[in-house]
Amino acid sequence: MADEKGKYKRKVKLIKIKFQMRFVIIMLLLMFLTGLVVSWGTYCLDRAIVNQLVEVNVFKTLMISWILLLFVIGMGLSILVSHRVAGPIYRFEKIFDKLLEGDLKQKVFLRKNDELQELAEKINGVIEFMSDEIVKGRENVELISKEIGKIDENISKKPFANEELVKISNSLKDIKERIKKINTAFII
Repeated sequence: MADEKGKYKRKVKLIKIKFQMRFVIIMLLLMFLTGLVVSWGTYCLDRAIVNQLVEVNVFKTLMISWILLLFVIGMGLSILVSHRVAGPIYRFEKIFDKLLEGDLKQKVFLRKNDELQELAEKINGVIEFMSDEIVKGRENVELISKEIGKIDENISKKPFANEELVKISNSLKDIKERIKKINTAFII
């Protein structure tokens, strides 16, 4: 078991390089600004104590205000960046819910700056492929259904009433009904 778990370990850490680099740059920028504010605060606090220019409590309040401001900015940026990933994931979930209901008229539309655009294109490709295949399948089912109908008519027109022919006719009618059920499984 342990060997299987290790077998699937990711070796490449940068998979979505553009998104990951943008996220890293924003986080590094926030860390840099926080460090700058704390360093500036420490320097000013040291000067204030030495020169007795500013009351220490006033300075502490100012420092806490700056740190809280950076925290709020960081939270806002994090929400903004994460929304560009969470929004598409939410949209994918809604599309998959519709697909699970059999509705293949769905398409994934994302906003211009959202992440996961490539995945949306692939999902749309899969939906289109499935739709095309189901349309082809429906056409084949319709042809088969017509042929079964013709066979049934020919059997019914015969003047002899053979039990075997009646069984075949009933079987063909049953097959025809099953094919109709298959044919209506998806919304296209």
